[in-house]
Amino acid sequence: MPALPPVPAALAAPRRRRQRERPARMKISLFFFGADSDQADKYRLLFDAVRFADAHGLYAAWVPERHFLRFGGLYGNPSVTAAAIAAMTSRLQIRAGSVVMPLHHPLEVAEAWSMIDHFSNGRAGIAIASGWHVNDFVLAPERYAQRGPIMLDSIELVQRLWRGESVEFANGEGVATPTAILPRPLRPDIPVWMTASSEDGCALAGERGFGLLTSNFGNNYSLDVLGRKVARYRAGARPGAQLTLMLHAYVGASAQDVAAHALPAMMEYLHSNIAMQASQDAGRGEDRGYAELQGRRERKFLQLRAAANINSELSFVGTVEDCVRRARTLQAAGVDEIACLIDFGIAYDATMAGLQRLAEVARRLA
Repeated sequence: MPALPPVPAALAAPRRRRQRERPARMKISLFFFGADSDQADKYRLLFDAVRFADAHGLYAAWVPERHFLRFGGLYGNPSVTAAAIAAMTSRLQIRAGSVVMPLHHPLEVAEAWSMIDHFSNGRAGIAIASGWHVNDFVLAPERYAQRGPIMLDSIELVQRLWRGESVEFANGEGVATPTAILPRPLRPDIPVWMTASSEDGCALAGERGFGLLTSNFGNNYSLDVLGRKVARYRAGARPGAQLTLMLHAYVGASAQDVAAHALPAMMEYLHSNIAMQASQDAGRGEDRGYAELQGRRERKFLQLRAAANINSELSFVGTVEDCVRRARTLQAAGVDEIACLIDFGIAYDATMAGLQRLAEVARRLA
């Protein structure tokens, strides 16, 4: 049979144009790491900010684990904080940033976060950390030296427990006892990030199949430094793995507004950080010079460091236009989510006004 002649081009069905894949939307989240203070209502900003984020389309709230120091001192237990957030939100993802795994039994972590998964109707996830401050390990001094391997072993057990497996643990008589958690979580797997700042740590997070949580100060406030770590992470990570970058954030109405609010707050925040670093040195018997930063010398250091941090490539402090531009730059560099640290000392009213503008940034990035 002879071949049919081709259909005239004018009668042929038009070919469907291949649609370009639209890049994923940059996620804008909140991160909390506030210092303790003499303020009576210490958690007012946390609670009002997460309610706002839930109502205005922000993605997640991240809460840390810090112990025994003013810096970060509001957040001794991320599961307690997360449970409170779950009760007052309906769509916001709820993340630990991070759980210091060597300070906890894997059963404790799996059980607590399974409860949060239920409280939140399936919105729970955690970043894991090995811990670094020697004084935190008064809770588990025998685990300090091997905290890195313990972190990895512990999260593997948490993941198994989360999936419904029974895992053997020694009971009070030393008898190996198969143990499973209740309630069974809603999510089939718990989303896990690994907190890392070194290139090797970022690579390990990718190789282990975790998301990556890193920060501006962990990357020397440098886009080039971040880029090298993103490359190491992506080289071993699964497709679609999530990279979250924590940045200090304040979206001001103008450059003048930003300078008036952010600079003094950043100076005080860094002052609290210096005290934490000095306590680490004392606990380890080291001297990196933090204890000598006092008086005029400290103030000069704080002024220079705060200004450099605010004006760096890894800062989310600026106007709406500044932050939209920076978010697009970071997305091009491989960042999926910006976790905005908002509680670094700016007054409550100004911080809440800044959240209105942060929501506008998120809308423009949608």
